[in-house]
Amino acid sequence: MRGLADTLVSIAPLVRTILMSRQREAISTIIDALVPDVLPPQHVLTQARMAAEARREVLESGGWLTAPQVATMAGFSTSNPRAQPNKWKNKAASSQFGIGV
Repeated sequence: MRGLADTLVSIAPLVRTILMSRQREAISTIIDALVPDVLPPQHVLTQARMAAEARREVLESGGWLTAPQVATMAGFSTSNPRAQPNKWKNKAASSQFGIGV
């Protein structure tokens, strides 16, 4: 029994080293998957940054209307304010796939 205990004590640092190595490998694999091998051209990075900033500013502006407000302003039925926007979405989705509505 003492021999088993001594063996476990002696391999404990090795197990820790192996686990740390596997963790580093996993992190490296994730980074490799997320970072492209070749960086995109500077103008593409600039466009992506500008688009992200514009989206953030729009979302943070807070000037959003509810579905009933849009329905009232557009003269649609307020009893089912999502009906017309859903029609638009369905029409857009079907036109993307060449399906006539």
